[in-house]
Amino acid sequence: MSAGAAAGVREGDGARDAGLPRLRRADLAALLLYAVAAVLVTWPLAASPGRAVSVRGDYFINVWNAWWMDTAVLERGESPWWTDALHHPRGLSLAKHTLSPLNSLAVGALSRVVGVHDSFKAVLLVHVALGGWFMYLLAVRLTGSRAGALVAGTLFAATPYRTCYVAQMNVGTLEFLPLALFFMVGAWRTGRAGQALGVALAAALVAATSLYYLVFAALLGGLVLLGGRTLDRSVPWSVGARRLLAAGAAAALAVVLVAWPTVAGMTGLDGGAPGAALEEPEADAGGFDPVSDRRELRSNDLLGFSWVGPPERLVVSWPTMLGWTTVLVLLLGAGVFRERAAWAVAALLFFVLGLGPELQVGGEPTGVPLPGAWLADLPVLAMLRKPDRFYVLVALFVALLAAGAWRLVLARLTDARHRAGATAVVVVLLAAELSPAPLSTFEVDVSPRLATLRDTGARSVVDLPQDAGRPRDARWNLGQTVHGLPMPGGYVTNLAVDPERKAVARAWRDADALLGRGRADALVRLVESEDVDLVVLHTTEAVKREAGPLDGRTIWAPFALADAAVAEMRQRGHIEARPFARGVLAARRRALEAAFGAPIAEDDRVVVFDAR
Repeated sequence: MSAGAAAGVREGDGARDAGLPRLRRADLAALLLYAVAAVLVTWPLAASPGRAVSVRGDYFINVWNAWWMDTAVLERGESPWWTDALHHPRGLSLAKHTLSPLNSLAVGALSRVVGVHDSFKAVLLVHVALGGWFMYLLAVRLTGSRAGALVAGTLFAATPYRTCYVAQMNVGTLEFLPLALFFMVGAWRTGRAGQALGVALAAALVAATSLYYLVFAALLGGLVLLGGRTLDRSVPWSVGARRLLAAGAAAALAVVLVAWPTVAGMTGLDGGAPGAALEEPEADAGGFDPVSDRRELRSNDLLGFSWVGPPERLVVSWPTMLGWTTVLVLLLGAGVFRERAAWAVAALLFFVLGLGPELQVGGEPTGVPLPGAWLADLPVLAMLRKPDRFYVLVALFVALLAAGAWRLVLARLTDARHRAGATAVVVVLLAAELSPAPLSTFEVDVSPRLATLRDTGARSVVDLPQDAGRPRDARWNLGQTVHGLPMPGGYVTNLAVDPERKAVARAWRDADALLGRGRADALVRLVESEDVDLVVLHTTEAVKREAGPLDGRTIWAPFALADAAVAEMRQRGHIEARPFARGVLAARRRALEAAFGAPIAEDDRVVVFDAR
């Protein structure tokens, strides 16, 4: 055996560990590496104080989540699962809303020190760093190769998937999935209590950040249960299965303790309809149909991952998403597909499920049904309404394959310096290729007048124009984080709003439409019946943004060459604020003055009327 091959075998001896392996200096150094990498691959987020990472409605609702958790938990000491801040005066259950309580609490608490936009970015950087490190630890446990694990961790930390969902903290919290699998493998192999508690901890963290990924964690557990013998043939299947099921029971208990309101609401265990079975959202006035977006556009394409602005709709090819560097590593260490065939099968399984209910090729539907269509009819799995997110599991198993492949490549090198240098080159290439840097940042424009509304003694406020609680209304959630007053409507996950509240929200939208024609009578009736004190007329309206040059394209170039435009498409979203036409704004103002008298405050962005 050559010296290089012997070194590769020695490095792989740690693939079978006895429980939780001791952290070495190299492992702690890897954490530091990923912390630095998190700053670099997301640059200039760490050097843009006061600026937001996005201006789409999803970002604004994440900011609102942080404000609400801070208000309910840290200020009032109350449960955050019911809010009196939205849909005033009825209030609203947040059991089916993507509150992401752990993320929101962390951002909310930190925002007291550095401001909400900077605290959001700080928590995002933590997720990137931990995503890389937990993937690294998992790869060390399964391959024994720390060099290969560095490649795997870099791929998972810098994945363009995170860039696609940079505005959505809950969807971008990826690190607890490899952490869960790390402890599942340990539980199967050793049966130690610490490993079972690790599974429970990871499950609790997933439930507290993204309930969606809790289903993914359960699927990973199912794969370990089915393929446990491939992890360690010295462990009889019955023994490993018993150990894993015990860990799963501990995990289920942890999830119930951490997130029972959301689990019960989304599964229908609270007596209501399961989240996935609730009324579908209606198409908005700009022509964007969220039903179509959910069922078709959010499925992946045979050629690549579907990026949906909207209005842009494009495909980022699989080698671009995974990295051409990754493809090269897998080709150089192709023996990994024979050595770790189970991982390749798992990646292929989730790839197929990610294609959704119908095969699409180059952005065009083919009419060919796929297994993803079955998910809508299965208990619990019906929650997986956006098949594109299966990409997380594809990336996880491809990262493990890349770790194993790189171990095989290094076994051919006889010199330790050559192995270290080659690993450094691959890690830097992969990070540079997948990094979205430089990311755009945005100045969020909120009228300073909103901060003075509490001084009026008002108990509630309505912002105009209203759009029935759809994404256009997300900027009113952002405004509420400034003035803190309850308001009718507001933007939350569609599944959280019952038919009664949707009907009231539509009534506000219809009254606002009449106001645009100079009639305030319907608005006045709603103000009285819904106990609203202040009416804030904004001088801008949210309109559908025009599609850019990316629309309809399939991107094959390395991500670093296309990332700026692709990432900004997702950061901006499909709507933007534009000033009302002068005549329209004047008509709206005249109608409000006739109904409520002269405004009590105004600037170039808002006009405030007292309706008491």
